[in-house]
Amino acid sequence: MSFDFIHFDELDPKRCERKYKKSLRKAVLSRYQGQCLYCGAIVDKPTLDHVIPKSKGGTHSENNLINACQQCNVQKSDESWLTWYQSKPFYCEDRLSVIQEWIV
Repeated sequence: MSFDFIHFDELDPKRCERKYKKSLRKAVLSRYQGQCLYCGAIVDKPTLDHVIPKSKGGTHSENNLINACQQCNVQKSDESWLTWYQSKPFYCEDRLSVIQEWIV
């Protein structure tokens, strides 16, 4: 006789969403070893930035999330990432390319 077990946490949508967000966060943050993709700083606790802000139709998906230091994340707020980034003294074509490849 064979039994297929259902784990109750798999039936709770909120719990599934939390698991998904946690695994997504881990996947994105591990990709660049704590480096802010905007300014290039290495930080102990990088944040996740929505490249296209959720308030402007951006999604909470892997290709819309990048590592950012707290300062860059707060400064960018819900501005257009490209306009904001190009106006900064730390603007770098190499990092621009990395971000553009990531969000495609």
